[in-house]
Amino acid sequence: MLDSLKTNFLNPSSFWPLRKRQLLELSRYAYEPVLGTTMDLVIWSAEEVNETILERVLEEIKRLEKIYSCFDTKSELNTWLASPEASYHASYELSLLMEKALDWVAKTQGVFHPGVQALMTLWQAAEQQDKVPERSELDDCVTKLQLEFCHLDSSSRMLSKLSPLKLNFNALAKGLIVDFAAQIALDQGNVEAVLLNIGGDLKHISRKSEPKATLIEVETGLARARLTLGITNQAVASSGSPYRGFKVKDNWYSHIIDPRTGWPVDTRVSATVIAPDCQTADVLATVFSILKPEESMALANSLEGVGCHLLLATGEVRSNPFFDQHRC
Repeated sequence: MLDSLKTNFLNPSSFWPLRKRQLLELSRYAYEPVLGTTMDLVIWSAEEVNETILERVLEEIKRLEKIYSCFDTKSELNTWLASPEASYHASYELSLLMEKALDWVAKTQGVFHPGVQALMTLWQAAEQQDKVPERSELDDCVTKLQLEFCHLDSSSRMLSKLSPLKLNFNALAKGLIVDFAAQIALDQGNVEAVLLNIGGDLKHISRKSEPKATLIEVETGLARARLTLGITNQAVASSGSPYRGFKVKDNWYSHIIDPRTGWPVDTRVSATVIAPDCQTADVLATVFSILKPEESMALANSLEGVGCHLLLATGEVRSNPFFDQHRC
């Protein structure tokens, strides 16, 4: 979930030659709307890039949106959720989304949960009624969130919905779309590296394992503090906008809700994550906005290739060693 992240690509010349000791051609495309936001695509190639690459990236995004969208009533996700059948034969992409979602619910002990949409709906109603949700309503949702939301038979790709709650996979699905689309761009012709940014969800991917780091600038938090990071074959995501939330009886509540309690979090301004792929960065940006700072650092340190940066409401900054290694 990318809320407060504004990402700028800083140094096209810093990506040094990957062949023949010559600078690569650099092409940049800006396009909107893509997934309801803007897309920035940067391509390094040994030769001039044909603009059909942009068309192929957009086609891939549209293809995946027809599978993952929670807004399109005809998407495969919504078709499954609305199906009266006990089980549903899912596409590879939808089964992958469910597999990842189940894995993250387990890894985070329910801090990430697609059923949190039910709690969001209660708080949206609370804002309209100017009344804090009843504790019993929140507790009922929290109890249901503790149950497995679906069953997936990985070998047959058969899905069974187990939760009565409305499910929303946006935080995970958007990251997967960025990962897939970036790979499509890299697979074209003589492309050597790609930087894809869709509304702040950013993925860098290269044919080489250790090219010179590409610099990006991240704007985060109330103070609009900026982070300059050097990344390569990595993703960056952020969560925790102070500008989104619910106003109830003159009190402001964050739009980020803890599935374990049903209450919006109030301890964080923003969380920024570096990870090997965008789906991981996306999920963890939300998770780190919910966990206590020490819990976020412990989880980040337990996962390979994950950096965590927290800007707390008090102005205090926390980050783990892996994140600090990428600061410039």
